[in-house]
Amino acid sequence: MQLIAEPIAKQELIQFSAQADRTLFKLIFVEAGQGWLQIGQRKVQAASGDLFLIAPKESHHLEGLKNTLRWIVAFGSDSLVPGRADPDLCLILPAQLRWLSFVNSKEIETGRFQIPLAERPRWLTRLQQLKYELSAQPLGYAEVARSLLTLILFDLARLAQLRLSQYSHQSISLLIQVFRFIEANYHQPISLSDVARAVDRSPAYLTELIRRETGKTVLNWITEYRMASARRLLMESDRTVDQIAELVGYFDRRHFGRQFLRRHNTTPRAWRLANQAV
Repeated sequence: MQLIAEPIAKQELIQFSAQADRTLFKLIFVEAGQGWLQIGQRKVQAASGDLFLIAPKESHHLEGLKNTLRWIVAFGSDSLVPGRADPDLCLILPAQLRWLSFVNSKEIETGRFQIPLAERPRWLTRLQQLKYELSAQPLGYAEVARSLLTLILFDLARLAQLRLSQYSHQSISLLIQVFRFIEANYHQPISLSDVARAVDRSPAYLTELIRRETGKTVLNWITEYRMASARRLLMESDRTVDQIAELVGYFDRRHFGRQFLRRHNTTPRAWRLANQAV
């Protein structure tokens, strides 16, 4: 069970950061103090009550939190569903967190949340309980820890739902339809026209909406789903690269190789060797 829950004191920060697994999701809760967190190219201010959701392999640095008391919960897919691999993690998160990860608004920081003052004791209690279960490992600790993590994520999903309410109901509903169709059909040779037809919109309208709300095109998202599935198959199966290319919707291996190289700066075979060894 890949689950870590720790309150981090000032002097423990560097050591913990070096040990943190970048293949896991991370929740960072600032219990006290002020600082900043580097996420990708953004420097985000952090203060008491702030909660950050960091996606796997998302570039981030914690040095700016050295004057804070913070909790870090790092978890993989099997922390929620036994036997599931980490590349599936995005697919088993509460739906609100998945939809929020799609939007790309300059006005909204999609990975940063502020826990209301009245609710912070409840969050802290759950984190303390989670730490106890993982440290003491009493009877049934894995099941209890999994339940606590699920409760924490659904609390976070409720905050995300409030965040999503800032978008029009029509836009969110259409986004959900688009991503559900892509998720169900990415392994087929689908196109922008296919997606537009499935949601009863014109290709031009859908292109503008998806680009405005997510910062990516429909075809970009089809490729994202295909690459996520390809990574999972490369890690978990012994299928050949040609077989995996076909399973994720590419019937030209060279095209699959070019797309993979463009997004990962390496070939599918080299990526498999590097990540299966981790």
